[in-house]
Amino acid sequence: MASITHIGSAGLSAEHQDSKGASSEEGVSGAECTGLDESLQRLKDAGFRLTPQRRAILEIFHDGAGHLTPQQVFATLDDVVPSLSLATVYNTLELLEEIGLLTRVTAHDGQTYFDPTVVPHHHALCDGCGDIFDVFLKPGALDDLIADAEAFEGANPDFRVTQATVWLRGRCKSCQH
Repeated sequence: MASITHIGSAGLSAEHQDSKGASSEEGVSGAECTGLDESLQRLKDAGFRLTPQRRAILEIFHDGAGHLTPQQVFATLDDVVPSLSLATVYNTLELLEEIGLLTRVTAHDGQTYFDPTVVPHHHALCDGCGDIFDVFLKPGALDDLIADAEAFEGANPDFRVTQATVWLRGRCKSCQH
């Protein structure tokens, strides 16, 4: 069974279950980007200045905000960091992605989100409220998909598969009522 983590705007609210439904932290250890101080140090070590805007953006993700669009980051910090612009938010998110502190996620509708979970994982989308959940699959869970992709490439030599992502869709517990 997959391990599913929900990181919502109110902080970490996680459910990890094994195949028997028992609570587990397996598959989640190390999934979040490093601690704030370590992330700030990585930014400095990469040769970038630690500006108030960059620090504030990193703090949002370290406070458990989860998957956020650049517009959501901007709206959250607009009153807190007066010198912040939407362009600065975009540039900072791209920088944090470049140095490995965030990953970019493109949802089914083309919307770009930034995710503090930097280890390989997949996503589930609640069709009710739009929340995004992290999904950690067991090793080998996608072997059939990989074999199908290789077969597709064999039948279509002009196309090379470079990445496969899984999006599960359904309704979260809150939206099932």
